[in-house]
Amino acid sequence: MNYVEFNLLSEENKFGEIWRNGVLIAERQTGLCKYELFQIQDYYVEQVCHLHWNIRKIAKTFKGTGYLEPYLAGIDISPLVNLFEY
Repeated sequence: MNYVEFNLLSEENKFGEIWRNGVLIAERQTGLCKYELFQIQDYYVEQVCHLHWNIRKIAKTFKGTGYLEPYLAGIDISPLVNLFEY
């Protein structure tokens, strides 16, 4: 499913697509909200979960890397770096 098709889905069907085809890339938390970043094909989906009320929403979908900044500090790339050490 491409980016345009995903955005045309209902929110319920978006969650199903994330469940079936999404790859969890990173998580972060601010206050009572937990943000989960998924990748599906060549685009990203950010899901926000309210920890107290147990409600989840699709925060945004995007293709570029501009919205990845809040997650970059939490992504450990040391296993990748170790692959290239001699």
